[in-house]
Amino acid sequence: MIKVKVLPADTYTLCCQSYLTDFDRKILTLLYQPIIGSLATNLYFTFWSEIGSMTSQNHYHLMVNTGLNLDLVIESLERLEAIGLLKAYQNNDAKSIKKFMYVLYSPLSPYEFISSPLLNTLLFNNLGEDEYNKLISYFKRPSIDLTNYKDITCSFNDIFRINTESDLVVNNTDIQKIIKNNVNAESNINLNSLLDMIPDEILNKKSITKEQLDTINNLSFVYNFNEDDLQEILINSIGIDHKLDKDLFKMNSRNYYEFNHNGNDPKASYRKQPESLKTENLGTSNKEKMLYTCENTSPYDFLADEYNGVAPTKSDLKIIEYLIDEMKFLPAVVNVLIYFVLKTNNNKLTKSYIETIAGQWKRENINTARKAMDYAQKEFKARKKHKEKIPTWVNQDISSEIASKEEQEQISKMLKELVGE
Repeated sequence: MIKVKVLPADTYTLCCQSYLTDFDRKILTLLYQPIIGSLATNLYFTFWSEIGSMTSQNHYHLMVNTGLNLDLVIESLERLEAIGLLKAYQNNDAKSIKKFMYVLYSPLSPYEFISSPLLNTLLFNNLGEDEYNKLISYFKRPSIDLTNYKDITCSFNDIFRINTESDLVVNNTDIQKIIKNNVNAESNINLNSLLDMIPDEILNKKSITKEQLDTINNLSFVYNFNEDDLQEILINSIGIDHKLDKDLFKMNSRNYYEFNHNGNDPKASYRKQPESLKTENLGTSNKEKMLYTCENTSPYDFLADEYNGVAPTKSDLKIIEYLIDEMKFLPAVVNVLIYFVLKTNNNKLTKSYIETIAGQWKRENINTARKAMDYAQKEFKARKKHKEKIPTWVNQDISSEIASKEEQEQISKMLKELVGE
């Protein structure tokens, strides 16, 4: 991540010690783009096209070629760095014009990407279950039934002969090969201290590999485990040989999370609107700005902003999980619904009230943020125009967990009137 201020005049040199294939384009577009967005993906393709054709350029060159302002260029660079597609280095020479080196890396293979707890979970969260399953099926290997076939493939020795008396000296140190950059999150848990707490007669600590440590670290980040959670899962993932079973640890981590979160997927409240479902060519009106905010902010951050920076409570997060995982609302729609409820319910999120409104929105097939905003806007205008006729549910301090039948009918009637039924 770039930790210094970058100016348009600051220069960079592009380097790629790997090589890229046409299939990499599909991987970047289908697997990486839903996570890093179209702007960062386009920047990667821009770098790709410049490999071998330039020595040094300034960041203004990137701004012109991508059509982005400097802030968006830097944000796109940081996204590429965070996802493991780019590494950034700064020259130590103290000069007014700073020099950077950007090293491009190949994307992970589909198998490596899906095997990564971080990337796989992030992809699922951004796409949702239906789109995720469609995408995974695209990369599945076709099944081949060879039951009635015999392998008749030629071996190397059948065709080729090698002269062992040649003076050939193998020098492959500078030959390009596929180089990938692993993606690992930073956990707040001190793994070394945690492992030291497990007795040696239970766990052979010397047998733990770096790959296993990365897996532990990444899954603790994905599922937001604390030290007690992680220690319990680790102990239950040790085999009779006193070694950690990585696959068992993955399964136990998933089961532990689902058991404690009613089967919901991790971090539903942190999901953002998938890039492919965002509105293009937004205007500059307040409504368009609000739409942009809803489509580019997770429900967690949106609610925290509405609370003036105060983190949402556990009950708030359960409501968000309900809206995303059970009602199948997109994150942007959830944000509009949150805003709608807070403005009509004395700045409170009440479960029964939300369930009633969400049910009505679902029946009205409100599946985009714009539809949700138009729907809410009608209610706000009706409230302003017919203030004296506003039903009690608009400003009522709802304290009961279950709305009465009369209240639900009143709400449903009001909402139907707003869409002209």
